[in-house]
Amino acid sequence: MLALAGCLAPGRATADATPCAWQGGYPGDAAAKAELTAWMAAGAIARGLPAELPVMGALVESEITNAPAAGQDSVGFFQMRASIWDQGEYAGFPDHPELQLKWFADQSISVNQRRAAGGQAPYGEDSTTWGMWVADVLRPPEQYRGRYQLRLTDARVLIAAGCGPSGPTPGVDSTPPAVTVSGSRVQHPLRSSRIVVEVACPLEACVARAQSRLLLPGAARTYRIRSSARRISEGRSVKLVLRLGPRIRRSLRRRLTGHGALRASLAIKARDAAGNTTAARRIIKLKR
Repeated sequence: MLALAGCLAPGRATADATPCAWQGGYPGDAAAKAELTAWMAAGAIARGLPAELPVMGALVESEITNAPAAGQDSVGFFQMRASIWDQGEYAGFPDHPELQLKWFADQSISVNQRRAAGGQAPYGEDSTTWGMWVADVLRPPEQYRGRYQLRLTDARVLIAAGCGPSGPTPGVDSTPPAVTVSGSRVQHPLRSSRIVVEVACPLEACVARAQSRLLLPGAARTYRIRSSARRISEGRSVKLVLRLGPRIRRSLRRRLTGHGALRASLAIKARDAAGNTTAARRIIKLKR
């Protein structure tokens, strides 16, 4: 394994970062995402960088895969340009992921050194700026610079699964599926007879279901509604539909007449092929 020790980034950025106790070298291209994440996070920490930094970059660029060239110039976890970087100290990087991680750490430190030399505060403890730090390293087109910050939570989920007192068990998927929830926060169930939420599993396929307990003011009972379970392919999203029967609609109509809006709390549960589960919640405002 190549040593990753080196000069620390100005303003050592560990206060808000996730710790990682991964032991050992590169786990191999076929390793589980949690293992690859742990290796990557530990390498960043060794250079004085936040564990999340390279993981955020690799999630966007390759979904944490040592992507082969396949006739393309962009290669590896960070989609490095082979025509530029496959020489000198990074020569052979497509076949040596340790060099890719070293490159990312070197560039991250260099970004902060340039900022300090130019009179700017270096990136550091504020995790809300880490996406811009990654963007300064990977230099995507301007319209894509905001993508990296969106993966901070996903990075932390993977790091938590892969970095522990002894790390993950090799070959065993213990990582809960990452889940994103979207869709309209204001809905009109009396018009459509349903409540809809959109769910995505960005890192792996999963099966998801949504349910809710409607606590209507003055109602004698609690209404329970739920969607059908739906399979979601990796990187795709589906709409989970919670249908409202006639009795619920009648009760809603009476309550919405006297109230401007009501709130429904939706619980979303997603399960991957290994049985790991993730729970998420979405608040929907119900109006006439």
